[in-house]
Amino acid sequence: MSSEQPTNNPGTFRPPAFDDNLGADVTSPGTMALGVGQKVFTHFTLKRLLGQGAMGMVWLAHNGNLNREVALKFLPQVLASDSLVLDELRRETLRCLDLSHHHIVRVYGLELGDAGTGAGGKLAAIHMEFVDGLTLRELMHKRVKEEGRPPIFEVREVAPWVEQLCDALHYAHTKAKVAHRDLKPSNIMVNSAGEAKLADFGVARKIVDNLAQVTNLIVGTGTTAYMSPQQMNGGVPHPTDDVYSLGATIYELLTSKPPFFSGDMRHQVTQVAPPTMTERREQLGFTNCEEIPEVWERTVAACLAKNADERPQSCEEVAKLLKGETITAPAMTFDRKGPATQRPARPPGKAAPSAPPPEEEPRKGFPLMPVIAGVVVLLALVGGGIWWKGRPDTGGKPGAGPVTPGPETAAPVAPVPAAPQFGAITVISEPPGAEVIFDGRKTLRTPTSQTNIQTGTHTLLFRLPNHEEEFKEVALTNTGTLEVKVVLKRLTGQVSVESTPDKSDFVITNTADGSVVARGLTPFKTNLATGRYTVTLKRTDHADKVEPLTVEAGAQAQVSHAFPMGAMDLRSTPPGLAFEVFRGASRMFAGVTPTNFTDLPAGSYRVTMKREGFAPFDDTVAVLKGILTPINWNSTDNVLRGAFTALTTPTNASAVIEGQAPRFTPALFASLTPGKYTVNYRLEGYEPETREIEVKGGSTNAVAPIALKRSTGTLQLASTPASLPYEIQPVSVLGGPVETKKGSTKAAPEFLTLPTGTYLVKLRRPGGWDEFSKEVTVARQQTVPVAHEFAEGTLDVLIEPASAKLTVNGVAISKFPVPLPPGPLEIVATYAKMPNLITNVPLKKGEKLTLPLTFPGAVGITADPPGAEIFVGGVSRGKAEPTLELAGLPPGNLSFEAKREGHQPKTESVAITAGERTTKKITLAKVVAPKPAPKPPEPAPKPVVPAPTPAPKPEQVAKVMTPTPAPAPKPGGTPTAATKQWLNSLGMEFVAVPGVKGLMCVHETRVRDYQGFAKDKELGWEPLAAQNGDHPAVNVTWQQARDYCAWLTDKERKAGTIAAGQSYRLPADVEWSAAVGLVNEKGALPSDRLKNSAKDKAPWGDTKDAAPPKGAGNYGPGSGSDDFASTAPVRSFKPNQFGIHDLGGNAAEWCEDRFGQSDGVYALRGGSWKTEVVKGQRPSNFMMLSGYRFPGAIALDDTGFRIVLDPGK
Repeated sequence: MSSEQPTNNPGTFRPPAFDDNLGADVTSPGTMALGVGQKVFTHFTLKRLLGQGAMGMVWLAHNGNLNREVALKFLPQVLASDSLVLDELRRETLRCLDLSHHHIVRVYGLELGDAGTGAGGKLAAIHMEFVDGLTLRELMHKRVKEEGRPPIFEVREVAPWVEQLCDALHYAHTKAKVAHRDLKPSNIMVNSAGEAKLADFGVARKIVDNLAQVTNLIVGTGTTAYMSPQQMNGGVPHPTDDVYSLGATIYELLTSKPPFFSGDMRHQVTQVAPPTMTERREQLGFTNCEEIPEVWERTVAACLAKNADERPQSCEEVAKLLKGETITAPAMTFDRKGPATQRPARPPGKAAPSAPPPEEEPRKGFPLMPVIAGVVVLLALVGGGIWWKGRPDTGGKPGAGPVTPGPETAAPVAPVPAAPQFGAITVISEPPGAEVIFDGRKTLRTPTSQTNIQTGTHTLLFRLPNHEEEFKEVALTNTGTLEVKVVLKRLTGQVSVESTPDKSDFVITNTADGSVVARGLTPFKTNLATGRYTVTLKRTDHADKVEPLTVEAGAQAQVSHAFPMGAMDLRSTPPGLAFEVFRGASRMFAGVTPTNFTDLPAGSYRVTMKREGFAPFDDTVAVLKGILTPINWNSTDNVLRGAFTALTTPTNASAVIEGQAPRFTPALFASLTPGKYTVNYRLEGYEPETREIEVKGGSTNAVAPIALKRSTGTLQLASTPASLPYEIQPVSVLGGPVETKKGSTKAAPEFLTLPTGTYLVKLRRPGGWDEFSKEVTVARQQTVPVAHEFAEGTLDVLIEPASAKLTVNGVAISKFPVPLPPGPLEIVATYAKMPNLITNVPLKKGEKLTLPLTFPGAVGITADPPGAEIFVGGVSRGKAEPTLELAGLPPGNLSFEAKREGHQPKTESVAITAGERTTKKITLAKVVAPKPAPKPPEPAPKPVVPAPTPAPKPEQVAKVMTPTPAPAPKPGGTPTAATKQWLNSLGMEFVAVPGVKGLMCVHETRVRDYQGFAKDKELGWEPLAAQNGDHPAVNVTWQQARDYCAWLTDKERKAGTIAAGQSYRLPADVEWSAAVGLVNEKGALPSDRLKNSAKDKAPWGDTKDAAPPKGAGNYGPGSGSDDFASTAPVRSFKPNQFGIHDLGGNAAEWCEDRFGQSDGVYALRGGSWKTEVVKGQRPSNFMMLSGYRFPGAIALDDTGFRIVLDPGK
């Protein structure tokens, strides 16, 4: 890509990337791979790629040594590895260091180094100034793309840039003797301040030339559209080449195209005159534009002249012509063949001939490649091809055009040489007396006249001490006298005039003629012509100081003088008093003490100082040269005394002023020296106060009474439990009476602000606790804590019947559990006419004591016929003749057997109600005839008889909807795949359920099923107090449930109850769902299925907002579905369609699955006897769905399980 193409950052201007004219004809030899943040040449860090072209790439970099942003133009590898090329480029960059101009981009040097670790190769880059802005080419693009304007500028826009470019080029041509030779819009930058900067002086062309040599590429020097005919023909560099390129650049800026931009460029540049800029605008359709001034048309046309002599001979001329100035002095040209020739002044706007100048004779017939090789050699010899010593004359003349030979053209006739002519030259200089070196040989002294001088071009070099040298090239054209007059510029040096103090008058006089060259106030700096001067320094009340001054060329000269002055030091006691200083009637200074004044003229001064309440100071003092005059006034020597009255609310506070005896308010402090005082107030029980007062002489200062604030501290009050009544009674409080504070303790400690003093804090807890009281002292700004815990235990009495009355330590209590203070308790239960049940137990702090109390029941069993013997638990309890009375029976079902000889035995049961007597009649049938004795049935499993627990409440038994159980299968036999109903060795019933692999137990695992496992494993497990063997086993963890399955599997495999491949396990979450009829759940985990399941399912059917109906299951007491206080015996409620009991309520049941991705959290299904399902609210989703999770390591009194018999493979 060429340097004119936009970069990645079109808003940031950078040094251009090498060249525009290479295009597809040049293949970049490549540069090393570079990246942002890479460090190169030890102290450069790459920040951003600015541009990339055929000749390499340009990076913005940070120079760590100089701590500034610079541009690095990296060379292609083929050049970076060539030592000869690098030597030549080093010399070129050293020459560029001499180019120090505000409108020329600075070149700092050539940087060399390795490419870096692992990269191989060499790196070489031109280190140059980074300019923040855009090229003129980019500005033209911006006008079109961003501003929607034509890609042309108006004269008023480009005029400042052109003037700056002319100045830069003129500097390069005259001071540094270097031509640019690649001037074009893409090599001209405009920085953020709108100033033009000229880039690529010599270095870029040197890169192109060397790349052409080492790669055998055919590359010209310069860009064709901007090259002069002489440069295109390989001529030696000359300033007029840059004049031509400048004209082509201006032409493009004003028309959007260079003079020639398509077709045979060489032919057009050397032989065709371009249209005027106005005509070119019309050709391109730019009509709505400002008019181009005629002087610009003429000057640009002159710059584009084919013959170099017809162009302005310097860029300084171009700048003057564009401003409309007339060039009157003889124009000088650079030597092309030999001696310089005088060129007559040419009217501005004289157009160059359209025909090209004849080819330079040395270059006729040379092919392009040898020309390039020759140029490279010449460049190495004479300084890179950019620094010139002259080039051959074109040989052309104004108006000369090409001659096309034809068959009838006669051969040219050689001209006859003309006889030499002679004239005279008169040389005058201002000032006179200058030495003149004529034609480099003869030395003259001005003024002078020389005769018998041959016509032609002559050189004159003027020299005069303390003046700049002046070189003139003049043309003597006839036999007359040519007058040459030169005004020599005086050399200058820098002069500075300083004095102590500043702002002294000075006059600088030329010693030679007595003229005044400068006057003013010190300090002063200027440049003066070399010579001798006299500097006179003046200051009021001081003698003049006269110093000689010699100014030498380029040197600095200084005159400095210190005038002797006086000083005054002004102080007072106390400091900070107002003062004024007068000299005569004029006030010179005013302020406050202490202060000092220096640089005071000697003389008399009046000084005054004032202090309210004191006699003023007024005195006249003398200030002498070089002497400090001290003035120190002690105002207390003549003081007017004042008074102060101290007042407080309440009164009788102590008031203390330093140096005075304490007084009690209200207090009068008399005879005080005027000034500021600090008053300290103290009163017991109140906060101390401090006030600043000011006492003025001759008056009494009475401020408003100080309102003293009570001193306070903080009482931090807390009790356990909270919400207890408290009283805070003042005992001895400072500063006045305080009312008793009452309230109730909060859940968090309460911070109470109280006046300082002693208080009695009381806490009460109703219900038998002793009152707590403590005396505390509340100190100022301190916090005193008071916290008391009323120790308690909890008593829960399970009484049967529930209507019995209870007292604890003589206090009737109707609702349990109840918190009580620790200590001995006497619990008395009263029911009907039954004897009181009296129990004495101790209650410990923090203990939760559960006490079951049951009034026994009684039954009268009547036998028909009488005389039957009654057995309870296999033990004879007597004969019913006809009635047997049994008393002291625990509530619940009592099973008994009646036997009488000659009659068939009969088993019956009767419900025993606590505190009640019931009756039961049993009728025995006679034995009709003897029959063979039946095979004794297999002994039923011995029921587990837990510790005596309260029997279910009568209403629990009476109100439960007891279903009619299906006929139980007979135990025995190993189940098979065809088995649909089966009993195991523990009497646990299993049925087949669609969606369950194997057989599922119809009931939850019971207490009697679990007790053997708990005993074998020594778990220390106990059922709940109110449970018997038919209740579900609870307080079981997930792991204990799985261990139970393994234990039972091992036990029954050994007994042959189940086959070797069969086993017990927990149901999977999806199997549990299948058992309740949820078959469409979606998701891999229970957590997923919860989100996708129906939300209106309940164990009693589809519902959205209804509570469970009576008998639907054992749920929380608020549900109203049952009357069990905790768990219920299994099978107490109707089974579902698959014959499964208690899938909703009773005990929540563990499943085998993890709930989600987390370990240790498992699905717990079905709800429990604690689950509240309130009428009018949506049922809890987790009762049936997969959404109930719980850590498997936790056992609660409502968590149990049921099991599945897995058939195996």
